[in-house]
Amino acid sequence: MRTYRAVPRPRPARHALTAVGALLVAGLALTGCSRLEHPTGDPTPAGSAAPTGVGVFGAAPSPSASPTPAQQAGGTCKLLDYDSVEAATGTRFQVAAASTASGARTCALQVLYSDYPDLTLSVVDTKADAKAFGKAAPSDASTVKGLGSAAYSRVLGAGDGAGPVVEVTWLGQHKQIVSLRYTYPKGTSATTAGRSVSKLVRYAGSIEGKR
Repeated sequence: MRTYRAVPRPRPARHALTAVGALLVAGLALTGCSRLEHPTGDPTPAGSAAPTGVGVFGAAPSPSASPTPAQQAGGTCKLLDYDSVEAATGTRFQVAAASTASGARTCALQVLYSDYPDLTLSVVDTKADAKAFGKAAPSDASTVKGLGSAAYSRVLGAGDGAGPVVEVTWLGQHKQIVSLRYTYPKGTSATTAGRSVSKLVRYAGSIEGKR
């Protein structure tokens, strides 16, 4: 099992996300939300409408020449900014949307006029401790050291219309499970996705440091 070390630094629409606890089995008793409702489920194809602007899912204004800062979407998006996300993923996003559903607070970033790449950050309350979190981690996950109380990373295979997904999920402060996912565009190789895991782990550390 590979191990990545997070290096915390002071300083994360229209899809629906599946339940955050879907892959953290029964012992965690999590609640989640519907692909802009959960970053730990397998990727699902997006709809055909193009994303626009910043706002809540399904109610975003038209884009402008200078995109509104991601933090202005509110909610979990306050933890993200386009510059730091670009440094971690290589993608310059222009669209941010925040949502709260079924107990999960989610932010999604997208580029204009394209379903992928995208990035999602989801936070959900939990009663799980580090031991329970570790036992419930997916079988294909790699342990991440130095991030929250317990953490793992994994690379999910490409979905219909999308490329592979890099996921970093951790048990953070405030008794919350946090999941950060970056979905590549169609045609990206799993090898390319795998090379980006360490960068996403470091970025996850910076997010946890701001919470």
